[in-house]
Amino acid sequence: MFSPLCNIQTDMSNGAGIFGIVVALLVLKTTLLLFALIHQRKRVKRINAPEDGVLHGMPGGLSTAAQPLTTTSDPKVDEWSTQGRITKVLANDNEYVPLFLVLYFALLVLIGDHATRRMLAYGIIFVVGRYTHTICYIYAMPRGRVFGFILSFLTNAAMALDLAITLNRRAPYAQ
Repeated sequence: MFSPLCNIQTDMSNGAGIFGIVVALLVLKTTLLLFALIHQRKRVKRINAPEDGVLHGMPGGLSTAAQPLTTTSDPKVDEWSTQGRITKVLANDNEYVPLFLVLYFALLVLIGDHATRRMLAYGIIFVVGRYTHTICYIYAMPRGRVFGFILSFLTNAAMALDLAITLNRRAPYAQ
């Protein structure tokens, strides 16, 4: 029986394997959030555009008095609802995950397999931070949300510092 987890030792012994697993976990989180957002929008009949009403079984996508629809730009929509919170988590991920991926990829390319343990540590801490931030933000748990944010932020800062120090040590000095 084939399972990608059968070769976990091999995957964890090189930076590329670790990079792939961390990226997969971050993509999984985003995908799950998008499905949750779709579910929330369908549940409360909130749409992005009037023509999306077709998805709610309305002829021509138009709202009827019996089934009122709101758009995401409607100021009456509560931004602290579950749907609003999911949207905010996705927006926050857009601020932190790309920076992480750039730094993580730079660590892989510029330092390579010499940084395997560091990559594993950075990856675990960042993924735990983002998952913690997501869950605590959606369920309105401020201390957990802040803890997740701090883990994510400090991981990015530590990787940037790690790259700068490591590359500075390797740089040839002018004589």
